[in-house]
Amino acid sequence: MPRAMIAYEPMEIMVMPDTTYIMLAHMSEFRRIYTDDRKWPDDIEPAFAGFSIGKWEDTDGDGRFDTLVVETRA
Repeated sequence: MPRAMIAYEPMEIMVMPDTTYIMLAHMSEFRRIYTDDRKWPDDIEPAFAGFSIGKWEDTDGDGRFDTLVVETRA
């Protein structure tokens, strides 16, 4: 089921060529989202925020990537 991200504290999004980072001010949390077309690893290291792979999509057809679609596995 698609869900929108709701930030309860200030956040910063850093977009790098192969990875997007979402950093929340609360307790210095951050989430690393790989956006380099990698496949899911056979063994995922346990982590509090899980392991995330995503891709940027142009959802409104204007030629700009404006939506980050992410799947996270624990």
